Amino acid sequence: MIDASPPTTFIVFSVACLLAYLWATFLLPETANVSLEEMDAVFHSSAGYDDTILKHQVRLQVLIS
Repeated sequence: MIDASPPTTFIVFSVACLLAYLWATFLLPETANVSLEEMDAVFHSSAGYDDTILKHQVRLQVLIS
């Protein structure tokens, strides 16, 4: 593509970067200063809850052993 048309290559990559910037700026939720538990609510997931249960199970097993 660069050999065929360097200006076109630059434009294609510029547009791709612009679209990626707009997507990241306006469509991704802000996650700064958000705890992992709160991230579950942001992304509609239960991974943090599942991890907390597993952590408590491991602690119980270590205390029993």
